[in-house]
Amino acid sequence: MITVPHLHDFIEQLPDALRGELVLQARQRKIDRGDAVYHQGDEPNEWYQIVSGAVKLCSYSNEGNELVAVELQQGDCFGEMGVIDSLPRISNAIAARDCIIRVWTRADFESFNRQFPAFNTAVMQVLARRARLAYCVWLETSGLSLRERIGIALCRLAHTLVTDPTETDIPISQEGLGNMLGASRQSVNKELQQLAAAQLISLRYGKIRVIDLEQLTNSYGVLVGTDSIVATYQVPTAGVSRAID
Repeated sequence: MITVPHLHDFIEQLPDALRGELVLQARQRKIDRGDAVYHQGDEPNEWYQIVSGAVKLCSYSNEGNELVAVELQQGDCFGEMGVIDSLPRISNAIAARDCIIRVWTRADFESFNRQFPAFNTAVMQVLARRARLAYCVWLETSGLSLRERIGIALCRLAHTLVTDPTETDIPISQEGLGNMLGASRQSVNKELQQLAAAQLISLRYGKIRVIDLEQLTNSYGVLVGTDSIVATYQVPTAGVSRAID
């Protein structure tokens, strides 16, 4: 797998002075777990960065089943796509844990984009990487079995942990993993039991631990004929911010 630090965070890539100015421009907002930052179909008037917590981008089927595209972590940016193309929000952004987020307006985005070429370059790089990730996920969804897709998903999730993934549980339930992959909890459980029997993972209530990440990656990481892309994270440094809304 190709690991990319700050895959969803274009602010981290900016020169120090510009990053500091951008953070000073932001407002902060508290979002309780389960509450929405925005809903599918909303007008895109703001964009965001996660200071603490996690936000999932998701949609719901006609039957009410949740379909999770991605769960964004501390430091990740989101919401800028709608600011760029002015189309309604394509998904719901729901706090997966209690969150504090930085908030900027569309006018802020346009102003920084006009004034600072480095800002424009950083945004384009993140969008290109997301397109690469979306292509890999599309290939996986189109041609792989559920067990293979679970194997790749667990590789990605393990890489997002800020500590040793073989010593840290992935905080995701079997139902949550099914929501990511569009599969039932029962189907996911069956395949996870097979991976556990192969001693690649161990299962805990509401959590999964990867026992052998190298073997899991070798077995499932290149099944679509190309290296999958995955975000990695580190403990972020404290930033300057303004008052919370």
